[in-house]
Amino acid sequence: SDPANRQAIVSYIRRTQGLEHVLGWVLRYATALSQKNVKTDTTTAFDVDALARHPEACTLSELSELVLFRTTEVFPSLMKNWWEMDCPKPYVHRIKEFVIEHVSPKILERQMTRILIIAAHGELEVKGGVMSRQVEALYTQDDFKLSVSIRLPKAFPLLGAEVDCSKSYGVVESRWKRWSLMIKMMLNNQGRTLRDALVFWAQNVDQEFEGVEPCPICYSVLHVKSHKLPTLQCTTCSNRFHSDCLMQWFRSSGNSVCVMCQQPWNGTRVQ
Repeated sequence: SDPANRQAIVSYIRRTQGLEHVLGWVLRYATALSQKNVKTDTTTAFDVDALARHPEACTLSELSELVLFRTTEVFPSLMKNWWEMDCPKPYVHRIKEFVIEHVSPKILERQMTRILIIAAHGELEVKGGVMSRQVEALYTQDDFKLSVSIRLPKAFPLLGAEVDCSKSYGVVESRWKRWSLMIKMMLNNQGRTLRDALVFWAQNVDQEFEGVEPCPICYSVLHVKSHKLPTLQCTTCSNRFHSDCLMQWFRSSGNSVCVMCQQPWNGTRVQ
């Protein structure tokens, strides 16, 4: 989906506490979550594709389990935050086990199908598997071989992905560490898919090799939502920022100072 539209939807859900209301209903009616151990015969037959094809035939329990699956798939970062902060204690382990058994494998299967299609994106090669829970991407830029390794825990997206770009030969440590952090932020905090993260990484690599410096706030050349370059430059330290990142920094810090040099902001817009 369009990143801007997605962010607007996420903001609306947070503002209206829609997720809490929906998941409260799920906890009330999902038979699988009422068991002490969700790995029971009740959930063994859980087939999300069959349920989604005929939701009108679902029992209340099946419908609530389908809602739990779709919520985790479509809004993973919201689901992760709710599970960590607001999930009633008796359900924390039950939901984690349900995700491990029924949600995470299916999400990974769907995402793997999509990311294999992006092999046609320039020189980006992708391979991986549901069983290994690992994705390897190789991107050729000039004479450089750039590598990303993503390992997903069994309870993904409730637990965060691990990202390693250290095997990018010819790239300085600060750069591949920044790439690793950028991809982790997209997967673990922004709810983006594997395909989104890998394509976005390749696009950022292209810009960096053209000499564009990343924004010091989000560690990315392209803004994750607008795909714009950093165009606000501090006249004191000369660092450039995305306007959205800088405005968010001003709001969260309560101060109009530069992120890097900590001097009162006196910036200019550059091309």
